[in-house]
Amino acid sequence: MAAVALVMAGGAAFAYWTFGGAGTGSATTAANPASGIVVSQTALTGLAPGGEVSLSGSLTNPNTTDVKVGTLTATITSVSGGADVTDFAITGNNVLVDAIVKKGAPLAWSGMKLTYANSAVNQDNGKNVTVAIDYKLSAFQENVLPALGTFRVLTVNGVKTFDIYVHTVITSGYVIQPGDTLSTYDTNATYGTPAWADNLATADASGNIRYSAPVPTPGHVYQITVKHNGSLNSFSSHLS
Repeated sequence: MAAVALVMAGGAAFAYWTFGGAGTGSATTAANPASGIVVSQTALTGLAPGGEVSLSGSLTNPNTTDVKVGTLTATITSVSGGADVTDFAITGNNVLVDAIVKKGAPLAWSGMKLTYANSAVNQDNGKNVTVAIDYKLSAFQENVLPALGTFRVLTVNGVKTFDIYVHTVITSGYVIQPGDTLSTYDTNATYGTPAWADNLATADASGNIRYSAPVPTPGHVYQITVKHNGSLNSFSSHLS
């Protein structure tokens, strides 16, 4: 009798209706990475009047997410021991990093030099002094092209590449017009190799020209020429 009762109960059915519903939920992202990128510089020694040393170092990301950075700028803030701070200068400033600094994977930087002027006066007060340098690293800005007349050599898929940007330059009263073209000339090549590479990029409606392509021969000097649309007139600059 008990066994029969259990079977009957287990087979009981319940009636129901079907209907949907709605609700809300949310998740909040962080306003910014918790910490800034740490800029470090390799220690240097042996700088003397008339000489220079290359500045280099690394960028370290202490955050839990990857961070893309923009331009690294260096400023000499002081010189110890009474030396003349104006004797020291930084060349190659405003290094365009334009790269992602991954968490836990420091990114190397280079491109600047610290120079020590060879003055006509006694520079003994510059012996055994320390030059203090302050570094500032800007955030990457989306859709913002480099400043006028800049170029860089970067690596794209393992290939070293020219990246050149020219923006509305006035030369002898002429402003770059839509349709103007950019060409290059390899000054290290012999005539007929060919040394010229014509019409590599064309100015857009705002007078901006952007050209990116593999570097034909690393170490060569190139003349970059902007040719006016429909005219033989042109102006140029040299990159090495």
